[in-house]
Amino acid sequence: MTDEFVAAAEGELDEAAAGQWGFLTIGQVRRAIESGAIVLNGGRAARGASVREGDVISLDRGAAGLEEISPVDTPLSVLFEDGALIAVDKPSGVPVVPERGSSEWIFMGMLLSHSRACALCEGRARFRIVHRLDRDTSGAVVLAKTLEAARALTAGFEGREVGKRYVALVAGEPSADSGVIDAPIGQSGRRRALMAVMRAGKPSVTEWRVLERFAGYAFLEVRPRTGRTHQIRVHLAHACMPLAVDAMYGGASELLLSSFKRGYKRAGEERPLIDRLTLHCAGLEFTHPATGESTKVEAPLPEDFARALAALRKWARR
Repeated sequence: MTDEFVAAAEGELDEAAAGQWGFLTIGQVRRAIESGAIVLNGGRAARGASVREGDVISLDRGAAGLEEISPVDTPLSVLFEDGALIAVDKPSGVPVVPERGSSEWIFMGMLLSHSRACALCEGRARFRIVHRLDRDTSGAVVLAKTLEAARALTAGFEGREVGKRYVALVAGEPSADSGVIDAPIGQSGRRRALMAVMRAGKPSVTEWRVLERFAGYAFLEVRPRTGRTHQIRVHLAHACMPLAVDAMYGGASELLLSSFKRGYKRAGEERPLIDRLTLHCAGLEFTHPATGESTKVEAPLPEDFARALAALRKWARR
C-alpha cells in the first residue's frame, strides 16, 4: 500500500514526511528515506534533501521496519497546550520511549490518540521528545509540536535553563532540612542500566529540601541542576535517603501500611499503598519557544502518591 501527499511549502524531506505521517517516529522516517521506502517525485532522495511546494512524497507502508505507532485510547491529562508545544502529566508505568527489546510506543500512541480530537493540534500528529522521565516516575513532560520549538526546548534543557521541580518520598530521616548533593554520576560496571556515583562520572548536582518529616521517612522537594540518567535516584541513595520505593537503588519494592503503623492487623493479603517509584515531576518552568514568555506547568500528586502521604501523616507523625 502506498500513501502520498503533495508538499504545501518548502522544507526538508524528513521533516515534511514526519509531519504528514505521525504514526512513524522521526528515526523511522529517516531510515525509510535511506532505504527507499519514502521517495520524492518517484525517485530516491538523500535524507537531507529539500522539498519544494508541489513536490510529491510517497511512502511504501508495507516496507520492512515501519512498525506504525498505534493510537492508545488512554486519556492524557494535559497541563498546557498551544500550537508550539504540549505539556502532559505522564502516568507512572508508561515509558516515554520503547524499552529495550520492545517496539511499542505507548506514550506516543496516547499522544496520537489525543491529537485526533484536539483542535490545537491543527492537523499535526507529530510530537517531538525533548526530555524524558523514567518509566515509573510520574509527572510533567513537555513535547514540541514544531521543529523550531523542538530546537529551542532542547537547547533549554541542554543549557540547564529549564527549572525542574520534583517531589520524592524517601526512606530515612535527613539530618538537615536542606542540602546540595554534588557528586559525579556514571554507568556502573555491574549492570548496564545501573548508574552510580563515581570519580570518572559526569558532573551532577541536585538540590533538596525537606517538606515534611515522618518516623523513618521524609517528603522532599528536589531540584536537579543537571540531567543525568537516574540522577535524583542515585544522588538520594548516595546521601543515605533512597526513594522509599526503588529496589534498584536501595529502596523497597513497595510501601506497606504495616511497615510503619504500630499494631497493624489485617486478615488476608496486604495491598501496598504504593508500589512504584516514589518520585514525581511536580513542575517545569521554561521559556516558551514561540512567545519568549516564562511558562510554568504543574502536575498534581497522583492518587497512589497522595494515598501514601495521607497514611504517613496519620500513622507516622514524629
